[in-house]
Amino acid sequence: MSIEKKEYSEEEFKIIIDLYKHEDTLLWAKVKFIMLFNTALFGAWYYLIVNKDPILLYSGDIVSGLGVLTNLLLALTVYSSRRHIKAYRDKWTKDIFTEGNKFAGVAPFKLTTSVTMIILVAIVSVVWLVLLYKF
Repeated sequence: MSIEKKEYSEEEFKIIIDLYKHEDTLLWAKVKFIMLFNTALFGAWYYLIVNKDPILLYSGDIVSGLGVLTNLLLALTVYSSRRHIKAYRDKWTKDIFTEGNKFAGVAPFKLTTSVTMIILVAIVSVVWLVLLYKF
């Protein structure tokens, strides 16, 4: 029993690359939204810390906790989306860039923005944890 390789035309190859770019752009849109939410939380935290109203005694801690929770969601979003994109990339790489295929000499596309997203998650995590424990 032999497994037949799927041959891709140049048009199908372009569609695959466009889909990959779309998925990456969609992930960045999610990250931007979560970062905007983090910025709003930081603004609320700053307002609560500066105004030191006795009624709002633990509100800064609550907002910091929400920031940590939001960052955990950011980490989960980045992890699962990168995993999803990588799974498709690996499937396409196996089909497209194997020996005997006309794209065999072309280097497979890489997840170039992964490192940036991981660093972004780490920085935001550190900031929220410092705000939670220091203030």
